[in-house]
Amino acid sequence: MEFIDIVDFEFFNPKDYGFSKTLRIGKDIFISYAPNKNPKPPSILAIQDKTNIIQNMKNFDFVYWPSYVADVEVITSVVKRSKRFIIPLSDILEKKGADRAIIIYKIRKFIKFCIAYKAKFIITSFAKSLYNVRTPREIESISLLLDILPQKAVSTMRE
Repeated sequence: MEFIDIVDFEFFNPKDYGFSKTLRIGKDIFISYAPNKNPKPPSILAIQDKTNIIQNMKNFDFVYWPSYVADVEVITSVVKRSKRFIIPLSDILEKKGADRAIIIYKIRKFIKFCIAYKAKFIITSFAKSLYNVRTPREIESISLLLDILPQKAVSTMRE
């Protein structure tokens, strides 16, 4: 079984953490926070604005929508274009207290919509340092907080 993570630092020993490999943001995978007609593949579109996300997702491989609004139009657009959402655990792990509870609630609701509309998603760490890296087993456990069955959590990490 192959597990891949997306990180934002030079990660030299992913196999020690249970990953086959990692993709480094800015080196192996690219994030665009603005519309871009020719992103370098593989690429992630990360825009808050609904209209911009719908109009520009065709140019990207993945969609990261940090607001996690369970919007039917955005989710069905992702499905129609055969794209996948990126759900970084760093959005949860970097928050504390009530802010963490709120983001867990938003992501949980968003994932339920994704599953209902058959939108694919990938759970990743987006770790900024070695201390933020979570093993596939830890990601599976955190996914349970999001009401994702263990089999679904593992399958999202393999894709």
